[in-house]
Amino acid sequence: MELPTPLASTHHLFRDSELGRLAKIATDLLATMATTSPAQTLSLGVLATFPDPTAQYGAPAAIVQVQNASPFIITVTIDGETHNIQSFTAQTLPTAGSGASMLVLPTTGPAGTQGTLTPVWLNAGEPPPMADGQLTGAAQYAQGLGSQLYQGAGSIGSLAIPPTTRTLLIALQAFVNGSWPSLTIVGNQSGFDYYNQPLYLKAGGANQNYLAVVPIPALLDKNVSIVTTSTASFIMSVFADTAQYDESVFYNNGTVTSSAQAVTAATAGLTAGPCRLLTAAVIAGTNLGYIEIGATPILYAATATAESLSVPAPGIIIPSGVTVSVVSTAGTANGTVNTAYP
Repeated sequence: MELPTPLASTHHLFRDSELGRLAKIATDLLATMATTSPAQTLSLGVLATFPDPTAQYGAPAAIVQVQNASPFIITVTIDGETHNIQSFTAQTLPTAGSGASMLVLPTTGPAGTQGTLTPVWLNAGEPPPMADGQLTGAAQYAQGLGSQLYQGAGSIGSLAIPPTTRTLLIALQAFVNGSWPSLTIVGNQSGFDYYNQPLYLKAGGANQNYLAVVPIPALLDKNVSIVTTSTASFIMSVFADTAQYDESVFYNNGTVTSSAQAVTAATAGLTAGPCRLLTAAVIAGTNLGYIEIGATPILYAATATAESLSVPAPGIIIPSGVTVSVVSTAGTANGTVNTAYP
């Protein structure tokens, strides 16, 4: 049935008015909702641009939470203001409702690595989706700072640590049984005594292996002095990690158990990095067997002897490309490790 011309015109006016009202409601609703930009991959020294997606609704965001899931310290510029945000950290910044794009430059961090950044654009008074501070469950990175051989007592002297460092991992391998080695770590800028006691983890065998996990705020100290005391010759290896301990979570679906057997002077792979070593165990057959990280033995077992190593949280970090293996010098050696993805 055709409507009379005047009524038809009124019908169209009503329809257009209603559609306009609904469109305005939808626009206002979008303008009051948090808007998350797609994550972008960050690389050291490469500028990234993040437009404010809420500006298109006519109500630009008043604040933005920057979720920096990367190993880099980043410089963030928005509305003429510059901010520095630490690695693996969320921080909420004002935007002054300018609708301007956010510029992000990774300035400091381990070369050859990458990470992501996700901005969440919010209105004034709107709470961010997570609390500001360290991101949990983000991939962490370890950077080797080198190994040195000492005869008896030794000092690594002034060791520079990357600005993203939150923890130092100290691994010491003594070549003969001796007294339990002590370790002292002092911040060169602050003078703070970060560690002054024996290394707290020991694995027995033909050699003695020790480990200490020491929180170091690199924002406070750019370098540290490390001194050890031992009655035996030893190699000390130092790793810097971007994770902050103590951690209470296992990453990405918990732990993984890997087992393998090495037969007659052979090597069998157990797992490969990146991962965190949580526990290790080895049983030798007719002769010495051991578990090694790369080419570094960490746990030995003599003839028909089982040795187990329970690594204290957060565990030993296995960098990408490094393999954990079980090795037999003769006969058989069975090894098992539990790991968590970093």
